[in-house]
Amino acid sequence: MKSMESAFAIIAEPNRRAILSLLVTAEQTAGEIERHLGMAQPAVSKHLRVLREAGLLEVEKEGRLRRYALPEGIKREAAAGRVLDLGCCSFQFDENGAASRPNGKAPSARKSSRPRRK
Repeated sequence: MKSMESAFAIIAEPNRRAILSLLVTAEQTAGEIERHLGMAQPAVSKHLRVLREAGLLEVEKEGRLRRYALPEGIKREAAAGRVLDLGCCSFQFDENGAASRPNGKAPSARKSSRPRRK
C-alpha cells in the first residue's frame, strides 16, 4: 500500500468492509458477492479491483470465472478471532464474519488532529 491514508481510505469504505467480511467465511465470485450484498455489478467490480490492488484479496481464475478470497494470513487471523492490523487501523472479525474495530464499534473514518497544510 502506498500510505497509511490510502490504506485507511480503502478499509473505511463500507462496501469494501462488507466484501471483506463476506469473504471471511468462503471464497466468492463477483456474481455471488453482488447477490449477497445487493450491489450492482459495476460497483462490485470497482471495489474488488481496489481491494485486489491493495493486496487484501486473491483472485483464482477458472476459465472466464474468477473467485475472490482473502489471503491465507488474513483468514487465519480472522478465524482465530485475532485483531487484523493493517498498519493504519485494526479490525476484528466477529463470529458472523463482520469486521469491527477492537472496541466493538464499526470502523469509521478518523479525523486527524494534525492541522491541514495549505
